[in-house]
Amino acid sequence: MQHIIQALKNFNTAKFGEYLHDNVLYMEVSKKTFLKKISSEFNELKKQGYSRFDESYKGTCEGVCHIGYEGLSFVCNSGHYLDILIESKDGVFIDGLCICSKLSNNRNLAKKYNLNILFYEEDKVKFKPSEVYTQIKNQYKNIVNEVSKFKEPITLKQFVEWYKKYKFFKDYFNNRHPYEMLFNRHRLFQKTQRIKSDLDDISKVYANNKKATKALLDFEELKTEEEKLIWFFKNQDNLYGAVRFKLPKKYSKNSIASAKIKKVTIKIDLTGFEHVLEYFNKIYDLHEYFIEKYKPLPEHYKDKNYDVSYDLEVYLKLHNKHTEIVAQYGLNYH
Repeated sequence: MQHIIQALKNFNTAKFGEYLHDNVLYMEVSKKTFLKKISSEFNELKKQGYSRFDESYKGTCEGVCHIGYEGLSFVCNSGHYLDILIESKDGVFIDGLCICSKLSNNRNLAKKYNLNILFYEEDKVKFKPSEVYTQIKNQYKNIVNEVSKFKEPITLKQFVEWYKKYKFFKDYFNNRHPYEMLFNRHRLFQKTQRIKSDLDDISKVYANNKKATKALLDFEELKTEEEKLIWFFKNQDNLYGAVRFKLPKKYSKNSIASAKIKKVTIKIDLTGFEHVLEYFNKIYDLHEYFIEKYKPLPEHYKDKNYDVSYDLEVYLKLHNKHTEIVAQYGLNYH
């Protein structure tokens, strides 16, 4: 095993590859795919100035999948590490391996940054797309193709009507729990979620037409800081509503905005919806005002007991201001 350990320790994927069987799957992927991934991770470390792991240590898996199996921790002094289980029947070639997320060592190691040796489902040799997967893939391709062929400028109403065609696409992701999609290991679904976010952000302008009208009227009646803060919290779900758009300098005279969908920039005619962008910008400007007013003081940064995360609710808490409003309307309290 020492030759295998040395190859990994020295980031030598070519030598390590000599000990892998050509016809064996490693973590359900081919030898070539596995070596490409681990080589990529080693190259990233090399870019940061690390040429090898400083040491390797034995450990025991405490996870459900391989509980009790012996493994190895490869650790850099920087805190980068690789926890791996290796099976070798003859002590020369590797018959099986997997990355371990629950490897326990008999000493305290400075393991901070885990090498991300994970594979998408599509990378696995035995991957077979489901009917849903295929349908999502086809709709994704159609969306990308059709967006690139929009006759510009497209009106916002035309865009919304076009997007309705992809109800299955939208509903699939809307009906999934966020954590389910966060840990989903399908490359396709990660790509489709990104483009769906682009499409949804544009659609938000249309969806907030009536809400924006009422909110702007309410805003004109606000007098105190407390009233403005409550208004902000009630509308903060649209804090970044305008971020998707690039607006012309004289927006009041020209309502043609640019928006990016994937890598394609489209022009959208927002005539009749200018007030929605005004509403989005008021929310953002109010947020920036409060963020600046209640930003952490030097003493907050010095005291490790303080949470100084970039968050308005956190900032208000640091200053012990408007606590009742935050408790009633803040997102972190619901």
